[in-house]
Amino acid sequence: MKKMNNLSIFRLTMIAIVLSVAFGCEKNSSSTPNNFPALSTTSASDVTHSSAVSGGNITTDGGSAVIARGVCWSTQQNPTITDNLSSDGSGIGTFTSNITGLQTNTSYYAKAYATNINGTSYGNQITFATSAVPSNSFTATIDGVPFVATGVTSSIVFDILGVTGFWGGQQILLFMPEDIIPGTYNLSEVGDYYAQYMPNSTNPYPAVSGQLTITEYNLAAKTVKGSFSMEVIINSNNISITSGQFEVYNIYDLM
Repeated sequence: MKKMNNLSIFRLTMIAIVLSVAFGCEKNSSSTPNNFPALSTTSASDVTHSSAVSGGNITTDGGSAVIARGVCWSTQQNPTITDNLSSDGSGIGTFTSNITGLQTNTSYYAKAYATNINGTSYGNQITFATSAVPSNSFTATIDGVPFVATGVTSSIVFDILGVTGFWGGQQILLFMPEDIIPGTYNLSEVGDYYAQYMPNSTNPYPAVSGQLTITEYNLAAKTVKGSFSMEVIINSNNISITSGQFEVYNIYDLM
């Protein structure tokens, strides 16, 4: 057996060093550097046809303050901050993110992110799927007779949001400002909040009194929900419209 000379030993040593460095670089490329934030992603909850809730938990800041954090998402795997993202403050700890503007019946991938002066790191990837758009609904009671709309429309025209329920030739129309926020408002014949009842297709009668309560309004998601009651006078007769409820999922912004 031949003895190895010094040159052969040197060559073998260099090959071993190169392989060791290459293996070490490959191993570290998939891990988070110590000077970057470390975090995890919160599983999605409250998933609807157009939104979801997630968030994250930043356990360490990597030695530098976390200056931005949130969740990024995409229909493709491994989303980054170049995709859609939320902005949810700064610092370490847990945070909640609202994911909005989603498409219906679609699978999404999401990751929490955290940025310090050294760069951005990401939490684990989660996935969720949005649902189909729910059906609009509009119900009330007119002098004790149920009104169950067979058609519901909602649109914004000249900064006024309107919601209308149709049933058997009758219509109930509700009007409110486009920038309305959840709360309870008085209905009147004049003003920003008013309503009309049409017992037939041609004659609208304004509500002389009543209340409109908005429980949810999200123009980005095209959703408005609420309740109402009102009094209408037709030929000197008082008409009571009570127990009104509506849910709309497709507001149209016409102008």
